[in-house]
Amino acid sequence: MPSDAVGGIRLTRVTFGYSSGADPVVDDLSVSVNPGESLALVGESGSGKSTLLYLMGLFLRPTSGELTVFGTNPWNYGDRYRSSLRSSRVGFVFQDACLDERRSILDNVLEPTLYRSTRSPSAADDAAKLLRDLGVTSPMTRRPTQLSGGQMQRVALARALAGEPVVVLADEPTGNLDLRTRQLVVDALFGHVKTGAILVIATHDLELAALSTQQVRIS
Repeated sequence: MPSDAVGGIRLTRVTFGYSSGADPVVDDLSVSVNPGESLALVGESGSGKSTLLYLMGLFLRPTSGELTVFGTNPWNYGDRYRSSLRSSRVGFVFQDACLDERRSILDNVLEPTLYRSTRSPSAADDAAKLLRDLGVTSPMTRRPTQLSGGQMQRVALARALAGEPVVVLADEPTGNLDLRTRQLVVDALFGHVKTGAILVIATHDLELAALSTQQVRIS
């Protein structure tokens, strides 16, 4: 398994369709993003931005073309390899948060670290600090159902950043946030890029997209 992020994420003439015979959602797309860079996927709803994130996160396999992560095509290996790569290297911010309602806020943030072979002894303290930095002031023993939509979104971001993943994929991370909270999220995301990580954002927020190293308009 790759030991670092050399090679970044590269899509070469990638096409993807959800069903045979239907128009592809992603059509013959080539793009790459390297460590220390950010990529904004911009386009209308239904244009394929989220699908691209799922391709990069190895949840979906390209119909044609090649996708490489850190110089390797993950689809040349089995499910176990891809699952391990995703859990150890990738943080994903889903558009609808996708928090586990049975777990506390803190346990939701800690969840990705459970699947990593080198979990830090300070993981819980680090997770608590992430939540504070993102302005989550609710008691960390609360469940997601006791939070506002904006707070749930920030907990989801803290979960994605826990353990300092090499890749962060974020689907509309600033949606429905007030200006102060939006800035906390932006600072956290792009601060992580400065550590040498890769950030890919699907967004309608053109100001957020303009902060990225590169932009790709999906139509």
